[in-house]
Amino acid sequence: MTEQITNADPASNRAPMRIRARGRSFLALVLSPEAPLVSWLEGLDNQIARSVGFFSGRPVILDLGLVGQDTEGLDTLQADLKERGIHMIGVESADQNWTALAEWDWPAPLEGGRASGAVAFPESSDERLRLRKTLSRMRKT
Repeated sequence: MTEQITNADPASNRAPMRIRARGRSFLALVLSPEAPLVSWLEGLDNQIARSVGFFSGRPVILDLGLVGQDTEGLDTLQADLKERGIHMIGVESADQNWTALAEWDWPAPLEGGRASGAVAFPESSDERLRLRKTLSRMRKT
């Protein structure tokens, strides 16, 4: 009697798994530092002190269009922002070949997106609550 060997792998008989994907939009803030960076960071610290938690959990795109590749402090700017709890998801108007940016941990490039206008920093808890509601409505549209 001859034994018959069959392919008993049930996975080979199934249709390929369906992959589900959907879009999701996030409102990202765009920070545009200016030289001298030491002064700009001082201004950022003052703003953070007045608007505690404003950057918490918010994605930020760093637009380096107002600084040159030789700007003093540019090499440490990414670390300076991380130290302040700013979550950078993108970089605009800069080149990875800039010497000052050689050690940066570059986020994946972003494509698309559209400007949504200036964002006012809240100066009080009431203003923060109004801003959160406004940003929430903007995300829904």
